[in-house]
Amino acid sequence: MRSLAEVRPAQANLTVLVTTGPDLCQARLARRPTARRFVEDPATAVRLAGLYEQAATAWTDITGLPVLRHPCATETDLDLLAAACLERLREAARTAA
Repeated sequence: MRSLAEVRPAQANLTVLVTTGPDLCQARLARRPTARRFVEDPATAVRLAGLYEQAATAWTDITGLPVLRHPCATETDLDLLAAACLERLREAARTAA
């Protein structure tokens, strides 16, 4: 992660971590007609969710750049995420002006 953080073009002004809880993911997967892939095992899903959180924290710690964490399980969540991203853009534009 540190090597990636040192590459200036790789540093977004804002990273958005869109999350869906492992329980909700498992419920959706249970209804899907296709077989589960190896990363869709319940224990693996929980570990991956934790790793994403750790990576987001490490990114902010190393670069000082923000990570907007936002759950996205419903259409309302998506609307709130879009509004939060737009607000960040407006804030950045005010700061740059």
